[in-house]
Amino acid sequence: MHRSRQSIPLPEGLPVGQLIGRKGSNIRHLQSKSGARIAVRGDAGIVTVTGSAFDIIAALSLLEAQFASWRSSGTAGFRIRPEFAFTAPAIQGCVSIASND
Repeated sequence: MHRSRQSIPLPEGLPVGQLIGRKGSNIRHLQSKSGARIAVRGDAGIVTVTGSAFDIIAALSLLEAQFASWRSSGTAGFRIRPEFAFTAPAIQGCVSIASND
């Protein structure tokens, strides 16, 4: 299986601890649901997702859904950086997607 890596910026103002969760519970949950490995570098403001192309797409979708949930509820009091975007790794026979919301 081919493994890929995709990095995205953390949303401005997001407390890194909120994304990671108590004792890593939130990240473990997202990893379990997506099948991808998710690494958070708060000092660099980067989230790196590693796995198969399908796992990466699933993880990035879950992350964006979590960010959107926090954004709409005002839980974290942050905004998504304008450059927040991801492009799914190319998969033969599939179309890459991007989000620039």
